[in-house]
Amino acid sequence: MITPEALRAERALVEVGRTGPGGAGLRACRTQDSGRSGETARRAMSRWHERGATAEAFPYAETVAHFRVTGRAAADGALVALLRASYDSLPVKPSLLRAWLPSTFDQDDGDYHSYVCTGVLAWVVGRAAPDGRRRVLDELVVATAADLLRIEAEALAATPDRAHEVRTRAAVRVLAACGVMMPALMSEQMAASASAKAVDERSGSIQRTARSLAGTVLDRVPGPLREAVEVTLLPMTRLHDEQMFIRCIQIFEGVYEQVVTSLRRARVALVSGDAESARDELDSATARVRTTPAVFRVLTTMPVDVFAVIRGYTAGRSAVQSTAYRAVERLAASSARVGAAGAPASDGDEPSLQEAYLALDRPSGVAHSMACLDDAWNRMKRTHWGLTLKIIGRVPGTGGTSGADYLRQALDQPLFPWLVNRGGEPWRT
Repeated sequence: MITPEALRAERALVEVGRTGPGGAGLRACRTQDSGRSGETARRAMSRWHERGATAEAFPYAETVAHFRVTGRAAADGALVALLRASYDSLPVKPSLLRAWLPSTFDQDDGDYHSYVCTGVLAWVVGRAAPDGRRRVLDELVVATAADLLRIEAEALAATPDRAHEVRTRAAVRVLAACGVMMPALMSEQMAASASAKAVDERSGSIQRTARSLAGTVLDRVPGPLREAVEVTLLPMTRLHDEQMFIRCIQIFEGVYEQVVTSLRRARVALVSGDAESARDELDSATARVRTTPAVFRVLTTMPVDVFAVIRGYTAGRSAVQSTAYRAVERLAASSARVGAAGAPASDGDEPSLQEAYLALDRPSGVAHSMACLDDAWNRMKRTHWGLTLKIIGRVPGTGGTSGADYLRQALDQPLFPWLVNRGGEPWRT
């Protein structure tokens, strides 16, 4: 239940009349009252039904535009009812529409997964051939980072100021960090132009640099993936900061999924005695986790009072509910502690990576790669704890946790508990 205080606080921020940090999203700021009614989206849905209501022809653009203008919490009730009815009448056959629709009518019973639209991510990856899923995951992460940059660059053009320039620079670095994984979408030349040094030296052209980079990368993203990324930005509020917040969470979710993929492949390699492939998979996971400091840097630009408003609209939607995050800890070591959200995702009767390693004769170099991943994962958790402490202090967190205190306790649980120290030799428990 959204409190009257949260409603008033959100309205006050929007009425400032600016976009960017501490203000409204670009669409919400520029759309007149007549454009908030949902009528355009309802008419588009009526035409869709008249033409056969196929999943491929759904009017995403009109529907998403309405949600960006009003926020999910204040979306037109008649439109929301139509969306729910459309879901109920859809064929059970998996489709982008079936994966996406639950996030449009979850105002009263939503959770982390409906908030972040993880069902869309799962649908996109699930369509790929098994040997192409990592590439698709990488493309999704890079496309999400590029869209984050596009949003910030467009808002910076509308309301240029120092705070927003700082955030946009940080978003450029996120794209540069993620782009290393996907050279087909971001060339070495593009990555170099987005490096921290290059961005710092071009103090007067960050807006041009950001728009050019974002546009070029998004143009290279396959059309279906670009569409999937576009429809997953459905904020609860009209605030620009929440759009940034959602995109950052989606990048994290993509990273977690990548680590899950690497851990599963490393486990298979260990069981078959292929230590070299196991090391490669672990090193790949480590490289992806090491992109997260750049994302946290963007999150630090969110004003504390704005996050308090967003938090008031998203109670019960906590990252502690992330299936992929919990799967990482489950796959790494079956003895890993589980959070308050419930039991970790099961991986059948397969052993954890730790168990697979200990069953062998300590294959060369694998322990070092495991220790590097453990260190990167712990650093990510420590940064998350510090950021949470700064933004919300020690008040209770969402999802039934104790907030920053819960995250601090999680720091004591490594991915691989049998490592004596970072980079040291393992020992048998």
